[in-house]
Amino acid sequence: LLPNGQEGEDAGDLKPLVATQNPIASQIEVIGGHPLLQQTIDKLQLKDDDGKPLVPRDLKEKLTLKIAGGTDVLRIMYKSPDRKEAAKVVNTIISLYLEQDVKANQNDAEANRAYMDKQLPITQAAVTQSEVALRQFKQKNNIVDLGEESKSAVAAISNIDSAINNTRAQLEDITAQSQQLQQKLGLSPQEVVTASAIGQSPAIQASLNQLQDIERQLATEQSRFSDSNPIISALKDKQANLSALLNKKIQQTLGEKAKTPQGLLRFGGLKQSLIENAIQLEVQRSGLTQRLTSLSKSRSDYERRSSIIPQLIQSQAQLQRKFEVSQA
Repeated sequence: LLPNGQEGEDAGDLKPLVATQNPIASQIEVIGGHPLLQQTIDKLQLKDDDGKPLVPRDLKEKLTLKIAGGTDVLRIMYKSPDRKEAAKVVNTIISLYLEQDVKANQNDAEANRAYMDKQLPITQAAVTQSEVALRQFKQKNNIVDLGEESKSAVAAISNIDSAINNTRAQLEDITAQSQQLQQKLGLSPQEVVTASAIGQSPAIQASLNQLQDIERQLATEQSRFSDSNPIISALKDKQANLSALLNKKIQQTLGEKAKTPQGLLRFGGLKQSLIENAIQLEVQRSGLTQRLTSLSKSRSDYERRSSIIPQLIQSQAQLQRKFEVSQA
């Protein structure tokens, strides 16, 4: 309250930031309003010239509210023959206004507190829900760091491409060697496998050696005796029995439906060595083929994952924003 020093008049300055951030226009409206003026009259027991209680309209006519030039300060002035009365009126108006402002702030604080108490469980539920949604999204899509994953995928695809090219080159070389050896042997890949199985079976080889011995004896005796000779007949019976035994052992080794060309039973040591080489080449070729298939699948998996990473980044960003907003 700053008295202006003029007789019969008193004034007070009310800064708008004393209690709240209310604008000057709102202060003027409240101070010049019926409720606050009536409270002032009641508190000071103000009377008119006839000794009757002053009415708010008459009080307002003696009251001047104006903004101090170039400032955000409201000047309150009251005209009265009694300077003390003028000062009391101005001070009471300011005091009542500040009390009302404090009470309004308290009411606002209580309302805000009640609102927060009501909203807190809702907000916490929203935070939990958005957090769970974000975590489930990451778990479902196996996400750790999409940015790093994208870079790693590019590097992995490049390495796989290099491995595929090397494997293809090795496969082409091994295939060419295998085909050349098969042509040299005059055998198909399946016949090479069959010949190898026959050569590695002791039972088949034992029966085959016995059969070959009988065949040599038969050839020798046929040069001396006719086919009707008992010796020739006996050797032929042995030959038939050993041949049947050999076929049985071949079926036991290769399967009942296996068909074995007679030529496969007559390979010597050199050809058997070539057959083993052909088998090794086939094993290598099969391994390289499987490796190539595995590499191609891995590349497809990386490409498929890489193609959806941009969408995953966008979806994760949306869920992250929702989570951050729910925390605000």
